[in-house]
Amino acid sequence: MTSEATVIDLSITRTSTVTTWLNHHSALVADWDAVAQADAVGVDGTFLQLMLSLQGASVTRSSADLDLPNILRERHREGRTIAFVGGGLGIAKAAAERFSGVVLAVDGYDGVADHPRLVQRLRASGATVIVLGMGSPAQDRIAIRLRDDLQGVEIYTAGGWFDQLAHAENYFPPMVHALRLGWLWRLCHEPRRLAGRYTVEPFVAAVRLRNVARRLEMSGLRLYSDKRFFVHRDPVDEPDVVQVVTQLERAGAQTLSWWIENQASGTSGFRSYFLYNKSGSDLFTGSRCLADSRPGSPRGLMTMLRKLRNLMQGRDVVIAHTHYAIAAVILMSMSMRPAARPKVVAVHHWPIERYPRLAAKVYSLGVRKALIDEEVFVSPSVRPDPDRGVVIENPVPLAAYGAAARRREVDLLIVARHSAEKSVSTAIDALQYLPGRTLTLVGEGPLTSELEAHARAAGVEERVVFAGPQPNTEVRKMMERASALILPSRWEAMPMVLLEGIACSVPLVVSAIPAHGFVSDSGAALVFEVDDARGLAASVRSLDDEVTRKSLDAGVQAVRDRLSEPAVAERWLTLVDDILAPT
Repeated sequence: MTSEATVIDLSITRTSTVTTWLNHHSALVADWDAVAQADAVGVDGTFLQLMLSLQGASVTRSSADLDLPNILRERHREGRTIAFVGGGLGIAKAAAERFSGVVLAVDGYDGVADHPRLVQRLRASGATVIVLGMGSPAQDRIAIRLRDDLQGVEIYTAGGWFDQLAHAENYFPPMVHALRLGWLWRLCHEPRRLAGRYTVEPFVAAVRLRNVARRLEMSGLRLYSDKRFFVHRDPVDEPDVVQVVTQLERAGAQTLSWWIENQASGTSGFRSYFLYNKSGSDLFTGSRCLADSRPGSPRGLMTMLRKLRNLMQGRDVVIAHTHYAIAAVILMSMSMRPAARPKVVAVHHWPIERYPRLAAKVYSLGVRKALIDEEVFVSPSVRPDPDRGVVIENPVPLAAYGAAARRREVDLLIVARHSAEKSVSTAIDALQYLPGRTLTLVGEGPLTSELEAHARAAGVEERVVFAGPQPNTEVRKMMERASALILPSRWEAMPMVLLEGIACSVPLVVSAIPAHGFVSDSGAALVFEVDDARGLAASVRSLDDEVTRKSLDAGVQAVRDRLSEPAVAERWLTLVDDILAPT
């Protein structure tokens, strides 16, 4: 294979080493704690190299499929033995048959599920060079664990190289690499799997990785003298931003904070913290709650606020979501010296006039004392006047994009809390005008029992499925199989469920309230009057019209364009940059 890369020279010691690679795709999903612990990090892919160049970091191109063949052949000539770990069933073995010196081939699924067993097999094989081909972030995490468990081995990550090697020893013709067209070659051979990676993802990466050079340095990495690889050094200081949310549960504010942390804010993330845990959320693997539950005593409240004050100390920016989080951040700001106060962004998910009385009073005090540096309203429907703060609407989640299956496996679907403002009973009543149709309700709440009784009284209980709370991934699968997503609410702010519906290409039927204007005004949803069961049923029936469906598809695309992840992420990052800019 013709390569512009040269063999990496890592000395053989009793200390194990890890070498990994980043491209624009893996950088978006990377486990940066694991990447920061690697001994060498190569820059893979023309797009990431270009991004780093624009950020002032000149890095020579490198990648697993360019460098690894040279490295492994050199190690084999030295008498070292090699292990391949990764890929689907049989892939590592097929790749090993094309390469000399491989003494062990382990698949990347069942073969790595039992880590102690994997370590035992690697030790027994005698391999001193281990190649992991599982993709990010799994391969980086496993590489660091193996480095801790094994002595005197070199560990390399390989991404999809095993699949390429299993297909052909020279997967890329030499001219493809010379012209930097490897991405196009892969796209032509794997269009279904890689279409998004080489079309949409570069635009997402351009926003979310705009400070990737600084993020790499913050992880403790610097350039070798030949500008090929990043290696360890001491971290450098950079602005520190955290988010504070009232309670950990499945709701819009928590979803937005997760998205800002994981999708919008680049590789470091704007970490989310919660005053207390209400019911949990499958979006967060680590809760980061200041209290286990809502404080029930003055002592518990003071302990929680003291932890919040400690969290805020030394931060550059605190983004406070929801009324009580805003109030708590304001109170703790008042307890700090002016020079030590972080900048505060108040994010309003409700109209301010709907705030609880105590939170509203503290908020008003914070406004009078100029303790809020910027206000963000998630929808025009919650903004009190056009000159107040800024509106940053929530994004359509890119990861959920897909073409809806034109089947009625789920039929009519509602994803909502069972509370008065959601008016779920209107959809149950609409079934009386929709013979043969079924309604699935995802969620629960204080009115669940009443809704069950309502379905029995209306004689449609056999056509209403109470599915209860579901993981976010399962909800999206249900949306993709539904014939319509219904939201009959009497009041909303910026419903995340409609954004996920837009991403999943499910037809939308919504009540005529201001908060639903972002889909109805764009023609992305059919509308009925609040509490009008007959109108809801008529809207559902009209979905059978092909002209109506095509019009809805055009409206969906308009919303996707306006509220794309890159566009919304840019607004959030610009907001933080503006707040931190010298005055």
